[in-house]
Amino acid sequence: MKTGLKHVWLILFFVGILLLNQPCWAQDPALEQIGDYGTIDWVGQKVIAKGIGAPPEEAYGKPKARPMAG
Repeated sequence: MKTGLKHVWLILFFVGILLLNQPCWAQDPALEQIGDYGTIDWVGQKVIAKGIGAPPEEAYGKPKARPMAG
């Protein structure tokens, strides 16, 4: 009985070592990097991008032009 118990502990020890060596904390699966300036948040349902834009021609010179460019 004692030798069987030793084998069980030995197997559990090696399985534990194998599980600890797995790269399971590599990245957040909810975020997906797209290129250098974009990210998709699948859980939060958002697309995040960095860049520049131009406002519509009819909005030039108006206070609302800047938010419309993004």
